[in-house]
Amino acid sequence: MAMEASAERTLAEDDGEVERGALALPREMMLFAVAMPPVLYLLLDPGAFQNDTARAVRSLASITLYTLVCTLATHAAFLVVPARICARPRVVRVATYLSVLVLFVIAGTALMSPVLALLCPMFVCNALRLTVKGIVISVLYASVGVATVYVRARLGRMRERAQAAREAALEARLRALTARTNPHFLFNSLNAGMSLIATDPERAETHFARLSSLFRYALDGSSRRHVRLDEELDNVRDYLEIESARFGERLRYELHVDEELNGAQVPPMLVQPLVENAVVHGVTARREGGKVCVTARRDEEHFVIRVEDDGVGEGRSRHRGSGTALADLRERLDIVYGAKATLTTGSAGSSGGFVAELRLPRASS
Repeated sequence: MAMEASAERTLAEDDGEVERGALALPREMMLFAVAMPPVLYLLLDPGAFQNDTARAVRSLASITLYTLVCTLATHAAFLVVPARICARPRVVRVATYLSVLVLFVIAGTALMSPVLALLCPMFVCNALRLTVKGIVISVLYASVGVATVYVRARLGRMRERAQAAREAALEARLRALTARTNPHFLFNSLNAGMSLIATDPERAETHFARLSSLFRYALDGSSRRHVRLDEELDNVRDYLEIESARFGERLRYELHVDEELNGAQVPPMLVQPLVENAVVHGVTARREGGKVCVTARRDEEHFVIRVEDDGVGEGRSRHRGSGTALADLRERLDIVYGAKATLTTGSAGSSGGFVAELRLPRASS
């Protein structure tokens, strides 16, 4: 019973997609109608041209012409049926289409009989038989056409559902990756603020105000696919201020951004993990500290976000994190941009330091 109900729903969905207006047959089927009669004629009677070539040519021309008339009559019949008929039960629709089709075939046969008689008199010697043949040809042609329309509707709906499923899966993965990133930086930020409570309450108050802003941005970012670049960098600035309160003069930073890029759309929490890596694994891993520099600029095809530090260098930090930040970020870029965006990382120079560079398509801005 469940399978029958599912089948009925599927048919109803097909009817809903196909029958919103008067049903029209695919136009490319006309090529099929023109090409098939000669092929069938030669397959069914391969010796037709051996005895009387002229008669065979006339017979072939008559068959092709009459088949074309029947198919044109079929297309016309489907085009003239009023759209309101499509809202009626299927039996009424089928009966209407067949009635109009038969009338059009009879009219077409009557109009073309003189021409067919000139080409091949034997072809029209029995008008009733010819008309019956025309009706059979038209019904078969219409059946193939209707089946094609329904199959296309079904395949189209399956493609739409598959695409929707892929988009939903990608969205779920993106949210999961974002959620995994957010607690990572929030945990470190809380640790940075707790050390200020006993020694400098006023700075602690400012610190937690910034931390509140970070929480709000993290929560908002989990529900947004894109944010403005200036919002992302404001979040980065809050984070750096929080860490500066903890490390003092050991941590210095600079942000250089082309003003025209402030409105560029980027995924939330895109730059912050790179800055956090620069602070935790680079600058603060040195006893004397260092500087983090964030720049954003345009080039011909991309806009480029670069995070650079002058810390201990790649692979030299004693801090061991989760090891997932860069991998998660690359996966998020792949989900959102595909191959159009890249993240490259490496040493900033022979004396140490580390640089991470994001290249995003300019269309995203």
